[in-house]
Amino acid sequence: MTVDELEESRFGRSKSYGRVHCKATYKCALCGKPTTLNSTGSRWNLLRHVIMIHSDSKPYQCWDCDFIGIKSNVISHARQTNHRSDDAHDITTDLMRSEWNTMLHQCFPDYVKAKSRGWQAGHDEVDGDSVTTAIDSPDIKPED
Repeated sequence: MTVDELEESRFGRSKSYGRVHCKATYKCALCGKPTTLNSTGSRWNLLRHVIMIHSDSKPYQCWDCDFIGIKSNVISHARQTNHRSDDAHDITTDLMRSEWNTMLHQCFPDYVKAKSRGWQAGHDEVDGDSVTTAIDSPDIKPED
């Protein structure tokens, strides 16, 4: 008997009982890379794609040198190079946020259209594969 079967027989429900599955995959219009929303429907993965692949503006800098990138990459860099600080300095400006938002609209126009329509759970076609779209929730706020 598998763990899932054991849990189902013990508690009368499957292991995934009560979980909300709200993943949607959007294909970047600029490079074609498919990117999936995270499990809460947050746009962070789409924004991360924009920042890492298509933008020259990076949100964090190493405290000890000019290395820039997303926070996790800057922290990894600082640890690997034995710099004093293993933290990242936030250098994000309003101009950067504006650039990333503009680029998000260019990269993922289907996501932007879906959000503007107040998209509810449904399906979308990405390269012929059916994928579940994100559930918009008033509790989920867009990241800046």
